[in-house]
Amino acid sequence: MAVEQSIVINAPIEKVWNIIKDVNNWKSWNPVIKNSKYTVGDDLLINNKLEIKIKSGIKTFKYNPLIIESNSPYIVAWTGDCSGFHRRLTFILDNNKQTTVTIIEEILGMGTFIAKILLPESSIKKTNKTFLESLKKEAEK
Repeated sequence: MAVEQSIVINAPIEKVWNIIKDVNNWKSWNPVIKNSKYTVGDDLLINNKLEIKIKSGIKTFKYNPLIIESNSPYIVAWTGDCSGFHRRLTFILDNNKQTTVTIIEEILGMGTFIAKILLPESSIKKTNKTFLESLKKEAEK
């Protein structure tokens, strides 16, 4: 299962990237984030780790993803196990006078069946839409 969503933000790509990489402050501007922090490292670099507690629908999920891809300020991807399923999240930033941010969220492996029950596609879309809209609001201040 994969869900892809995008938003256009009227802000420079560097500003948007800096907000995304400031993981420790996500909860201050994003209502779906209950807690987020670096557990290894302090930047969006390969092999650094995060702890993310996110509300999606009526459930709150906690996972500890590993950053597996990073090319500042254009892409970051992380992956980790979350409530019995494997989750991969990718942020892609594109700059053409404005910044387009795309989130691709993939549920992989045997846990896909569990994920469809605990985290239906409609919940993922709603959560990612809220994340993107909140990012836009924060970046356009």
